[in-house]
Amino acid sequence: LPALILSGLMLGSLGILISSGIKQLENFAGVMNFVIFPMFFASTALYPLWRMRESSTLLHDICAINPFTHAVELIRFALYLEVNWLSLGVVAGCLAVFFLGAVAMYDPARGPGALRPGGEADLIIRRTASAVPGVQAQGDIGTLGSVVAEGCKP
Repeated sequence: LPALILSGLMLGSLGILISSGIKQLENFAGVMNFVIFPMFFASTALYPLWRMRESSTLLHDICAINPFTHAVELIRFALYLEVNWLSLGVVAGCLAVFFLGAVAMYDPARGPGALRPGGEADLIIRRTASAVPGVQAQGDIGTLGSVVAEGCKP
């Protein structure tokens, strides 16, 4: 269980770190194709690391530096009630780096509090609604759905 939690936190922090740099939802497809899929396929989730060495030394070296490989190895060893200390160290180190990077890159204006009354998104929605002739924004805009339900009335 601790191996799953630690690995989940590491991968979640990596996801938040990557998503902090994405400005549009459409760009996430590129992240999936060029970051997440290669990390998965160049890990030991499908083949053990010793098999990678038999096929290609370069592939083995790429897999050995992949943080996802160490998360898989940590969980795999934990299932046998053993500890892979190298994988534990790599996962813990990557967790610290990814988490600190995610905290540093996080933009509160884009986060869950962005739609609070008086927040940046609230002001943008009100400005957009007031720019349309005959439309007036009313009430507190707590969620985007409430803009449609109560916010813009002719």
